[in-house]
Amino acid sequence: MPIALALQNAVGAPPGPAASVEQVVEAGLAHIGAPGALRLACASGPLDTPKLEPRFPEELAARMFPALPTPQGLQAVEGLLAGLSAARGVMGSAPLPVRAHIIYRNLQGLWTCTNPGCTQSPRRTTPVPSGALHYVPTLTCGCGSRVLELLYCEACGEIFFGGYRRPKVGDPPDPNAGLNPNEWYLSPDHPDLEASPDMASLDRDYVRYAVYWPAGVGITPASSQWTQDGVGRAWRAARFNPIDGKVALVGPAICISSRQCTARTRRTSTARDTRMHPSGRAFSDPRSGSPP
Repeated sequence: MPIALALQNAVGAPPGPAASVEQVVEAGLAHIGAPGALRLACASGPLDTPKLEPRFPEELAARMFPALPTPQGLQAVEGLLAGLSAARGVMGSAPLPVRAHIIYRNLQGLWTCTNPGCTQSPRRTTPVPSGALHYVPTLTCGCGSRVLELLYCEACGEIFFGGYRRPKVGDPPDPNAGLNPNEWYLSPDHPDLEASPDMASLDRDYVRYAVYWPAGVGITPASSQWTQDGVGRAWRAARFNPIDGKVALVGPAICISSRQCTARTRRTSTARDTRMHPSGRAFSDPRSGSPP
């Protein structure tokens, strides 16, 4: 009620009988002709036969509060719309029904700096294994570290870094081979960007795509080995360099295949099944003749 009475006094509306907050707001806005002013700001054509059209908030601010700078004008429009939405007459009707169209685009992906000491990220109160967020894929963060796709586990919320493996140059090229044995450079985009669209597949299969888990010290998978689709699978220790995006296995190599991993991750709003390469552990599959 104090805010409603403050509005009433600010616009000079005469005090009325005891009423609800919504009725006080309605009386104040009606006193200054706010419903009619908003309708007029949305009208076009002759005054006797106006046609109502949708307007952007910036347009309403310029039409209704031309003396105010744009930031203050937008605040005034926001307050006016909030007041009209809350106001109700004696019979409970709104002084001017308003329809708002909110148009947005969902995230098509989310990427992150892989350096926990990133200088571009905001200050954090608890340790975080990643740096600044990026809403479009980019190779390098402003701090100089590699940027990879940000994934997270649906069940526990643990985050992972996903990237395309950089293939070894050869004749023919082997997309499952690294620059050195048991080592791969990960990239947020497919590394063979010069290839034709038919050749540069963006599928997130295990041959082209790897996922790294930046687990803390002492954190290990709940299951180090398991079987899926009749195939034995396991986690292996691995290291990651956030400067160049190189992931390297620690210890003897274990072979892999191109089938999908059981670990379920979510890429923004879309759930996907994908292979996982945890920090400290790397997933492997003993059916192929080359290391993961």
